[in-house]
Amino acid sequence: MADGDGGSEQDDVSFLRTEDMVCLSCTATGERVCLAAEGFGNRHCFLENIADKNNEEKEEDEQNNEEKEEDEQNNEEKEEDEQNNEEGEMNRIMRRRRRMNRIMRRRRRMNRIMRRRRRMNRIMRRKEEDEQNNEEKEEDEQNNEEKEEDEQNNEEKEEDEQNNERRGWMEDERIMRRRRRMKE
Repeated sequence: MADGDGGSEQDDVSFLRTEDMVCLSCTATGERVCLAAEGFGNRHCFLENIADKNNEEKEEDEQNNEEKEEDEQNNEEKEEDEQNNEEGEMNRIMRRRRRMNRIMRRRRRMNRIMRRRRRMNRIMRRKEEDEQNNEEKEEDEQNNEEKEEDEQNNEEKEEDEQNNERRGWMEDERIMRRRRRMKE
């Protein structure tokens, strides 16, 4: 509403300007409505809920604030770009150096990893060779034991055969003696 100049006559009569709003509040529901007219100078008025308009105004204010922030960011980026143009060559050189340092660090890491893998492969190969050698030794020992057993068995067989031959000769001699005795 229009501001009064302080006189009592002014308090009784007020004029609405173009952007002035007359707001009414409902105490029962807590809704806020405003008295609205369809056109300038129209005496036909109606009540319009202003909660949505306030939200719209807030949204518009937020959008305006966001646009201002974006503009400020763009201005800051432009200023940074200008500074970068002045210091651009040095920054590019520094970026290249950093990039090369990163690449070199990665290569060193990869080389260390590859060395470790090679070492692990060598160790694994040695373990496998040792296991194979141990298996071969065990097989050789088993073969040697089997050979010794076979030799012992062969010797026993030979002894048995010799003993059998001796027994056979002895029996033959006994038989021959008996025959001689019988002939005599």
